[in-house]
Amino acid sequence: MLRKPVLTRCADGTPAQQNNYCGDPESWFSNELFKAKGFNALRFDYIVDWEANRFQDEIWIKRIVCDDTDYSTLKKEDLAKRIVEEDGRSYPRQLLNFANTHNLRLRYFLFRNINQNDWSNLQNRIVSIDLSRYSHSDCVEIYNAETIQSEIIRLRKQSHKIGKKGLIYATSTLEGYLSKSKAIWPGDVDTLLVDTKNNVKAIIEFKKHTSRSKIAFDDQSIENYRDIDVLKYRSLGLLRDRFDTPSTPLLIIIYFSTESEEKEIIMETLAGPYDTLSARETHRLRLPKQGDLDSLNIFCEEFIGATKLSDC
Repeated sequence: MLRKPVLTRCADGTPAQQNNYCGDPESWFSNELFKAKGFNALRFDYIVDWEANRFQDEIWIKRIVCDDTDYSTLKKEDLAKRIVEEDGRSYPRQLLNFANTHNLRLRYFLFRNINQNDWSNLQNRIVSIDLSRYSHSDCVEIYNAETIQSEIIRLRKQSHKIGKKGLIYATSTLEGYLSKSKAIWPGDVDTLLVDTKNNVKAIIEFKKHTSRSKIAFDDQSIENYRDIDVLKYRSLGLLRDRFDTPSTPLLIIIYFSTESEEKEIIMETLAGPYDTLSARETHRLRLPKQGDLDSLNIFCEEFIGATKLSDC
């Protein structure tokens, strides 16, 4: 059995703080309302080649193994079956159609959420299945924490470290472990909206604001973070540039608060070269209420109206 990763505190596995009113921002875009408007939401991890400053033509999907099965012994048909049991048939198909449209490699990575320090034991395995090459006999590969670092560096072309303390929050213990190593796990795109032809229309980054933030919610802007989290924002710019035909996708940051009294989001549309992104437009939209179809519908309409997404 597999499950989707969940963001938790690396030190003790405590779930990351959320806003109980609006829930997980990913859910705002994963409902039938956006699909009815002709948009699908995709999410994946991706790697940048920092020598060439370009998006590598691979997308990675990670799923957590929750049973005692040794996935490294399973045939590709069994691995695919486990993926479909968790993701359904339509989502992997959407990802594969998107990958094929843009000549990308689609790889699922399956591994357990063992104790973070246990990843130093190289007997703990990471199973990769390349759905883009599913018809080939070598579409399944087996890694451990050491060989996956070599694979990441091979694609990234450079070794990047976060620092001795590593990540505070991560969606898996493997990411937490690698954050203290020479090769951090690839970054992710929170939401990528595509149309029915798989053209990328918007790339969306969610930025959470908590009561511990030194910057007031009303003052949230990319200028506060761009020159601190340099690789993250340059990566997003390069992701945008990879999909700049037939038109350049919108690059959007949505700032939302975990404080229950805050009922709006701040939405910035970014522009400029990948290494000097800046805010082009800023809007405030009403937060959707989780589970409330009318509220989600209002958010969908206001988001599309503010971004002019239908005109892109």
